[in-house]
Amino acid sequence: YEMQSCDWSSDVCSSDLGVEPTDAGRLAYDAAIKILHLYCDLKSQIHKRSCTVHDEIRIGATYGIGGYLFPRILHLKHTDGCPVNFNATIASVDEVCEQLQSGNLRIGLIEAPPKPEHRKHLYCKAFWKDKLVVVASANNPWGERDAISFDELLAQKVMMINRNEGLWRSIEVALTDAGFDPAQIVFDRTINNMTTIKHAVMEGLGVSILPEPVIASERESGRLHAYDLVGVSFERPLSIAKLLDTELNIDEGWFVDQLQNRDLVEKLLSSRLQAKELVGLVPLEIRRDIAICGSRRNGSIAYGRCHLTQVLFPHVASRENAPDFQRSHRSEERRVGKECRS
Repeated sequence: YEMQSCDWSSDVCSSDLGVEPTDAGRLAYDAAIKILHLYCDLKSQIHKRSCTVHDEIRIGATYGIGGYLFPRILHLKHTDGCPVNFNATIASVDEVCEQLQSGNLRIGLIEAPPKPEHRKHLYCKAFWKDKLVVVASANNPWGERDAISFDELLAQKVMMINRNEGLWRSIEVALTDAGFDPAQIVFDRTINNMTTIKHAVMEGLGVSILPEPVIASERESGRLHAYDLVGVSFERPLSIAKLLDTELNIDEGWFVDQLQNRDLVEKLLSSRLQAKELVGLVPLEIRRDIAICGSRRNGSIAYGRCHLTQVLFPHVASRENAPDFQRSHRSEERRVGKECRS
């Protein structure tokens, strides 16, 4: 009776009848408090443990997809609220396909058809379509028109991603299907980073062809203009690729299902978050656990721990910008530390 009258919300034993517990009652009360504390601690530990039982998802994305879609994908969480444990590689189409065949990757996100020698080993399925547009600065001579001709494009200095990358392969296919010769386009500059190309175009250094979502905010603000190319359909599929006869585990299958949910992908792409907001909103567990690997050719993405700013803006990690990047990185570390302590 005395135990029933105790205040279980605190460690202080008191009776609503104003009586003191017996020695036996006090002993039982102390034991009950310990049991409650053990129960709460066990519940917390089980919850933490449940967030680590998900399998790692080893995924590769091409530079184009890694430049605008993959950072949005990092927002995904499992149905139990746990962050997705991605181990991601950002590379060319050929590199992603090769790593799928070698078993280093389980899932690939590619923006152009694989080469024949890779295609026979892979199963590919489109999960989304985007559109390429000709991009020019706000003060370009084409003005407010909706489209330009192929000859007008050839008359400009064209900055483009490497000819071996998926973006250029998509352009080649579209131009060839429309009866144009892609070889007529002479690259004034070759840059392996879409964000760098975008900023160079804004500075008036030339024009380019980029995925429409990459320049959405700059287009709305009037800093860039986007044009269709007369007679050319620049819509292209983005595909999920995996090795033939490979069974995906539960978490990999769940992830593929999420990508095939068009409403979900559209929601991810429609978000107007800036890079710094993405870093703040993605759970800290993802930022600690994700391993972003990239090609060593341009030093754009380092092995190991990586913040989303390195995925969205890999050029800031280049040698010439290293001091500024390190300062911003340390500032972000201090901010995260304050969040954790609070």
